[in-house]
Amino acid sequence: MMSRMAKAMKAFVDHPATRFLVGCVLMVTGLIDLYGDLMDETRRFRIGAHHGIVILGIVQALSALPDFTLAIEKWLPVLERRKRDGN
Repeated sequence: MMSRMAKAMKAFVDHPATRFLVGCVLMVTGLIDLYGDLMDETRRFRIGAHHGIVILGIVQALSALPDFTLAIEKWLPVLERRKRDGN
């Protein structure tokens, strides 16, 4: 049985917003590193960790998007009902 702390940490890590934010951070840091390498070494192309980090960041951010769209699809009818009812 998981403790309350473990459940809270799992809920935080599995939350779509957390996954999206982590993916964006990975993409940005990977792209910054990639840009720095391109400026330093324009003649040689070496595959480094930053390439994998950029790909991981893209996949991580994209994996959160279906959860966001599902939440929006569920929330829109609620907003329309509130608008219609005058709340």
